Formats: sequence, structure tokens, C-alpha cells
Amino acid sequence: MNKKEEKGMKKIMKKLLAIGCITALTGTMVIGCGKAAETKSESKKEEKISVMLVQSQNIDGLQEMFAKLEEEEGIKIDAQVIPDDQYVKMVQMKKASGELPDVVQNNVPHIFNILEPEKDLYDFSDEEWVSQLVQPDVSQFNGKQYAFPLKANQGCQNVIYNKDFFDKNKLEIPKTPEEFTQLCEDIKKLDVTPILMASDTWVPQMWMTAGFARAMGSDEASKEMTENIFNKKKTFADYPQLANVIDELLALRDKGYLNDDIASLTWDDAWVELSDQSGAMLFGEGLTIGQNQSMFPDTHFGVFNLPVDYDAQDLLCLSKYTSGFVVRKDCEHIDAVKKMFDCFAEPEYLNLYFASAPGFPAFKDVDGGAVQEDVYELYNSHLEDDKLVSEMNVVWGEVESLFSDHLWPYYLEALTKDDIDGQQVMDRFEKDIDKFMEQNQKEE
Repeated sequence: MNKKEEKGMKKIMKKLLAIGCITALTGTMVIGCGKAAETKSESKKEEKISVMLVQSQNIDGLQEMFAKLEEEEGIKIDAQVIPDDQYVKMVQMKKASGELPDVVQNNVPHIFNILEPEKDLYDFSDEEWVSQLVQPDVSQFNGKQYAFPLKANQGCQNVIYNKDFFDKNKLEIPKTPEEFTQLCEDIKKLDVTPILMASDTWVPQMWMTAGFARAMGSDEASKEMTENIFNKKKTFADYPQLANVIDELLALRDKGYLNDDIASLTWDDAWVELSDQSGAMLFGEGLTIGQNQSMFPDTHFGVFNLPVDYDAQDLLCLSKYTSGFVVRKDCEHIDAVKKMFDCFAEPEYLNLYFASAPGFPAFKDVDGGAVQEDVYELYNSHLEDDKLVSEMNVVWGEVESLFSDHLWPYYLEALTKDDIDGQQVMDRFEKDIDKFMEQNQKEE
């Protein structure tokens, strides 16, 4: 068996062994949902709720919640699972055709830029579980509760690395851009890919959009820039630091620090390669370690903030959104949906979710599970030093629908070709924004 075949076999075996579990933070309230000790009576009418799920968010813990709901409450979930890169377009198509399911899963508040809360979605502001939310503003629109969140936030975006590989080769965590470059060079000499980039457009874009937020220096500066661009007061050329974010990554690519199969390597396979030490680092949300750890029980993962030239403050990018659910305003099964949310707001349900994906729960008193210590410390240290910034995807929420079909593919194209630089990516996206804004003005 040659090296390539052996590597492929490793991937297959890792996936076959993968299961998925863990744990995460705090739990207890009663909102009138049937308890585990109770069994549904034979006479209880079974109801069915149609739900559209995001493939990457359809984790084991959520499936356990659905199974518990059906067993104890007689509410069956009729689920349609959609690949991440097709999800936004599918929601838009179903909205246009009037075929939205009862419940739509997505990142909140991002979904509010795809579906209009006041026009399309049911308002849950009067439900009892709203008072138990830790960060209600994340899942609200104009002060009203149009979503049911699962997490308070998604944690931070940072470098995830293989601790075992670093320890074995006596590699140090870099503190400066120069040290990071030297680290990549040292790893490359070991015939290992320094940085793994996946082809799923929502994955590599985190490096870019987190970098944008850090390059701007603060949420206030990001919002001011956004207003100027969206209102055509300035252009992206007036903010060269944004193009620099992309160009710095392209420079790392040109030095041979990225995998050469960016166009085909999936996010799941990137984790396999990180685990088997074919690659040393990848960029993503630190909390995904918990979601993936049980798939690779013999591997130890760690996190650090990426040191870059465009951010001298060492800012850390916060994913200020949550996986959650919204409900069609004219939902015919609203009573069953309300019952589902009442149950899901209770620790006995949500603890199942965080058992497979440790994180920061949206609700008080829920056990968020065993968030890895260095993941928590990285977040907490930057929180205490007031060095957290929101990812640019949140700030640019008004043009959310342009991300997956325009900005992210442009960026991936730049990574996989040699004839596109950062400013060209931004110029192309600016034209899309201008066209989008003009179209919206005509419709108004």
C-alpha cells in the first residue's frame, strides 16, 4: 500500500470510528413539559412538525432531543437535512414558493437577514422560556423573540492545533507574526501540512471575516466602515486593511503552508488529517473541539489566537450568533411547536445537546458540559481585557444573502488560483453590494 492509499485508508477508518459526544455548562426550570418519568399515554394524539435542518448543526445531541420529544410528548419531527452550502438558497426558494416548513434551523441572528422577522416569523416574546435566556439580544429582533436559541454564542474563532504533534516536535505557540511564519516553516520541513483549509465555503471564510473584524480594530470602526460602504460614501479601496487580510493568507499559500487540495478537502476530512498529523493546524471555532473530540479520542487538540500583522492589539473574534430555530408565522402546528420549545428549554433536554457539543448554553441553569480549559481561558482572558470583536458576518448582516454565492466563493477562488488578490476580491464584492442596495431601493 503506497503512502497516498495508506492516508486514504486512515481517513476511512477514522470516519468509521467516529461517533460524537462530550459535555458543556449550567440547569433547572419547569415550563410545563412532560418529565422523563412520565410516559405518553396511548390515547395521546401524535403530532408531526416539519423541520429543515443544517447538516453541520444536526448533531447527535439534537437527534436525542427529538427522540425524547417523540417518546414523551408524541411529537414527531419530519426532518429535511440540507448541506450547509445549499442551505440559504434552499430557504430562499422555499420562501418564494410558499413552502417553508414549520421550523427552520439556522444561525441566529443571521436568519433574520434571509427571512423577515415581522413578516415571516412567529413572535415568541410572551413565552415563559424567554425570561430564562442568558443573552436574549442575540436571538431577538427589535426587542422581540423571533427565535429559539440553543447557545448563548458560538465561542471564538482561532487556530486549532494538534497538541500531540506540537509536543512531539517541541513546537512552541507563536506570539508574533514572525514566530507564526517560522512555525509554519518548521512544520513544512517535517513533511506535514502546516495549515489545513477546507473547500466548504463557510469554513475558510472564517479566516477572512474574523481577520476583517480584527483589522478594523473595534466593533465601532467596523460599523462605521459598513455604513460608509453600504451608503456609497466610501469604497473598499479606502480600507486597504481588508484586502491585506486576504493577501496575508495568500502569502502563506505561496510559501507552501496550505494544503494543495483546498478545492476538494472537506471540513470533516480536515479534522481527520489534523488528528492523524497529516496537518498541524486549522482555523475555526474553538468550541468545535468538543464536537469533534469523541471522534478522535486519542488526539489532544489545543487553541491559540492567530498572530497577524494587521492586528497589533491581539484581538479575538467572537462568533456572536447561535444555532437556533425560527418558526413560520402562519404555522399550522404552532401548539406542538410551542410544546417542543417548552421542553427544549429544560435542562433534561438541553443537557443532551451539550453532552455531544460542549459550549455556552442559551438558557440559565443548563449544563454546558466540559468546555476545554484552554478554549475557555482564551475566551475569558480576552473578555477580561476587553479584546473581543464581533465577526464581520454579523456586522454585514444586511447583505447576508450575498455571502455564500459571492464573497465566500470569490475568496475561495483567490485561494485556489494565482491571478486574484485581496483588493480584487473586495472590488467584486463591492459591486455586488451596490447592485443589492439599488435593487432593494427599487423594491421599496
